[in-house]
Amino acid sequence: MTDTPPRVSVVMTCYNGGAHLESAVESVLGQTLTDFEFIIVDDGSTDGSETYLASLADPRIVLIRNSENKGQTASLNIGLAQAQGAYIARFDSDDICTPGRLARQVAEMEAHPDIDIVGSQALIMDDSGRDYDRTKLPLSSDAVWAFSLLQCPFVHPSVMLRADMLRRDGITFDEHYVNQDFELWSRLLVTHRGINIADPLIRYRVHGASMTIRHHEENLRATLEIIVRRLEAEGLSHLLTRDEIDELLRYFFADRQLADADGIDRVTLAERFWRFCRAISTERKIDRQFLDLSVYRIVQSGLWPNGLSGLFGRLKLLLRLALFAPVSLGRVASELPGFLARSR
Repeated sequence: MTDTPPRVSVVMTCYNGGAHLESAVESVLGQTLTDFEFIIVDDGSTDGSETYLASLADPRIVLIRNSENKGQTASLNIGLAQAQGAYIARFDSDDICTPGRLARQVAEMEAHPDIDIVGSQALIMDDSGRDYDRTKLPLSSDAVWAFSLLQCPFVHPSVMLRADMLRRDGITFDEHYVNQDFELWSRLLVTHRGINIADPLIRYRVHGASMTIRHHEENLRATLEIIVRRLEAEGLSHLLTRDEIDELLRYFFADRQLADADGIDRVTLAERFWRFCRAISTERKIDRQFLDLSVYRIVQSGLWPNGLSGLFGRLKLLLRLALFAPVSLGRVASELPGFLARSR
């Protein structure tokens, strides 16, 4: 490395990365933007990942090995403390970057100095590397803000942040949370702005070893606390009670089959969610993207339950959507074939 700081610091943690590690590393080293350092924190791997990482000779790699397993959040903070770049790009050891990812995000950062966080859409792949879906995340800063009140607005390993924002305010990931990314976005987006690039710049792997799957219940409890705190900070706690948020997280955002098995009225949850989204959209004048995504969620999780139970309630809710957000509902209808495939 030279004495000149790199333009970008890519920060990746690894713990027993296994079969996916090499493809992840190669996708970073093959970026069209070459002025970066690649900080890899090996969190005490024992599956041979440590041997592979130690064999890498690229001078842009900064390899840090924890003497014991500290966990992903602590390892991320270790990597952030070493970062020298003007921009910090997150990445995970089982995902794949498109070759132009860093260049595209740096260009967005430099074109929009008022934006501190830039993520992107992602192709979702399974453990074997087969792409089977694509994220639907908000793009504009206003829509990202509104979306983030209840849901994660970014794919964590797709995100790039301004390093001076983190350094100036001493911002790190909170090690009390498994879902450290959602907690950080909920903190930052109160006072900072973020956007998503419409194109998928990473391929994001979902499999049984994912943190969000292995720590499902802990994740739910932590998310509830984060949302309650966030709504209080934004002066919006009057819109949803703690119990209402809990039900939305468990049965509307998380597991529709579990909701059906427990006899949960998802139409009622959809009504609750819609009242919240409509209030936010109207009071804060949020653009159409937020409504599109809200209607998509309602149709997917509230209007599409098994069987014919609650049909009258679903029709009433559908009518309200048609009256208040006809354009959004029309867009969901235009995507019906793909939507039906994902909703089974």
